[in-house]
Amino acid sequence: MQPPLCDRGPGASRAASPTGPRPLALREALSAWYAQRFGLNIPARRIMITAGASAALQLACLALFEAGDEVLMPDPSYPCNRHFVTAAQGQAVLLPTQAQDRFQLSAAQVAEAWGQRTRGVLLASPSNPTGTSIAPQELRSIHQFVQSKGGITLVDEIYLGLSYDDTFGHSALALGEHIVSVNSFSKYFNMTGWRLGWLVLPEALVAPVERLAQNLFICASTIAQQAALACFHPESIA
Repeated sequence: MQPPLCDRGPGASRAASPTGPRPLALREALSAWYAQRFGLNIPARRIMITAGASAALQLACLALFEAGDEVLMPDPSYPCNRHFVTAAQGQAVLLPTQAQDRFQLSAAQVAEAWGQRTRGVLLASPSNPTGTSIAPQELRSIHQFVQSKGGITLVDEIYLGLSYDDTFGHSALALGEHIVSVNSFSKYFNMTGWRLGWLVLPEALVAPVERLAQNLFICASTIAQQAALACFHPESIA
């Protein structure tokens, strides 16, 4: 077991950049977690530690979208997500979903709604508030269509660790590098209130998002980052 933060020396609470050397241990721990739990090779350099998942999605939207860009989203969905698109001067286009569709978008819906100003889709799997997940093949079809249009697929995976059905317990990152995944320590890792999250980004987005993060947030709490390392001890992971 690690000693308390107060016993770990001054380096435990120094400032850090989102992807710089000081938070490397946490990003490496996440990289190893993706390999262990999902069989995915996610390099630490593609992982950005953020001040919660909300900051992660805000940074992604600011980096990806410009004034007038449209982003397709399911309705119902988490209300704040559409506001992050608005903050980037984009327009969230809410597409109605039904229970028979698991309250998730289909590739056919995305294709029908895609317009000249559409830049991407923002999904959540599992979803808040519905609790449903996108079937892996449907997610693959959506992503393939979005890629064919030169768009971006963003997936909120905050609740992914709490998916107990093997059919739906797969990360969207399995579809390749051109996915933006938003995640958080609040749910699966039970660190609600610590305001710590992360992004997994395509290589080309790492530098732009880091520049935004440094100006908007400086960095995520280094104390929270040190505490989060305890999540990856063998006795801590179910």
